[in-house]
Amino acid sequence: MADGRVWVIGGLTRAGATAVVESYDPATDTWAPGPPLPVAVHHAAAATYRGEIVVMGGFLASAALYDRPTDRVLALRGGAWVDLPRLSRPRGAAAAAVAGDMLVLAGGRDTAALLGPTEIFDGSGWRDAEAIPTRRDHLSAASDGRSVFTVGGRFLSPGAVSAALERFDPVTGGWERLPAMPTARGGQGAAMVGGRLVVAGGEDPSGAYGEVEAYDLVAQGWSDLPPLPTPRHGLSVERVGSELLALVGGTTFGVAPSTVAQSLTPVS
Repeated sequence: MADGRVWVIGGLTRAGATAVVESYDPATDTWAPGPPLPVAVHHAAAATYRGEIVVMGGFLASAALYDRPTDRVLALRGGAWVDLPRLSRPRGAAAAAVAGDMLVLAGGRDTAALLGPTEIFDGSGWRDAEAIPTRRDHLSAASDGRSVFTVGGRFLSPGAVSAALERFDPVTGGWERLPAMPTARGGQGAAMVGGRLVVAGGEDPSGAYGEVEAYDLVAQGWSDLPPLPTPRHGLSVERVGSELLALVGGTTFGVAPSTVAQSLTPVS
């Protein structure tokens, strides 16, 4: 979320990786094109940091889906993409969120292995922090402003999915395991909604998930919410006021891009 709009950046089409950038304005219920990325990339992580959209890592276009991970970091500044300091290592299918004044990148994979070290950006450079306890890719992340919560994911294979929920404290640099999500899955979306971590969608080889589950940070327990009207994975999930927007994503297992945009409301 930046400039009052929800942004969908890069990703996969039927033809492969894309550089397309589009934004949705909830106030006018309209979509608009944004500045395309300088390079087509899929499975990148993105977050809004110090008012700028930052895109981290991902995989470059290739005949094999995961054989060209990148360490490039881009920020949307003044209507154009500019390079920020590169990651310490190429990685894609990771997750990012901001806590305090730190941009945190966790999980993900390179060509053949899951990556452990957490990377933190302080505005000038990246540094390594403690490794994520459960190494996995295709995970999601959200922040309550103080900590970063990572949830779900998979272990290199679409059929090996995770229910892990873990919390990272950027002040101490340490991780904590929390109660696992009821439904293990990878490629889901997540957002923080009034003291709850809401997780929507996902996939495994059986298909796309419609499940929406919420973790209460105070009660430390999970509950079910109404499912997605259209089950999807690889979707963008963002809170806007009392709505939870679930945008695009694959409607069946594998590369199955859609233009679906739905609102789950109320969620607070």
